[in-house]
Amino acid sequence: MFYLQKWFGKHTARGYLQPKCQKFSCLFPKSVLIEQVATGFQFTEGLVWIVEDQCLLFSDIPANKIYKLNAAGQTAVFREPSHHANGLTRDRQGCLIACEHGSRRVTRTKPDGTVTVLSDRFGNQKLNSPNDVMVKSDGAIYFTAVRHST
Repeated sequence: MFYLQKWFGKHTARGYLQPKCQKFSCLFPKSVLIEQVATGFQFTEGLVWIVEDQCLLFSDIPANKIYKLNAAGQTAVFREPSHHANGLTRDRQGCLIACEHGSRRVTRTKPDGTVTVLSDRFGNQKLNSPNDVMVKSDGAIYFTAVRHST
């Protein structure tokens, strides 16, 4: 999931970050390291930092789980099933906002675990594959979803 290596290293071993363009490396100081903190996942997405718990939440879409990674590097299942959640973020109240492929909806999860559907339709059509999500400073929630033509 995360890898330890200097950005400008010449390593070619599988798993190390290999920029395809040298300009990418210029975005980071030479002293930046990437550290592998967890492995064993299928396809991770949707990182969101939970400052009050000092942990990172992330989705493993095919595994149908949202994981919680703490500062000690320990992972635990945060939610299962996640309905194949992808993008994650938090709203201004600190609730988790998730794009769920499996249920074709965008949800809000309160700290007590209560889940509320924010959107599952656009017009009269069911959402298809909500993907990325963000919350604007005024509280508006924006997300992407694949739209198939009929």
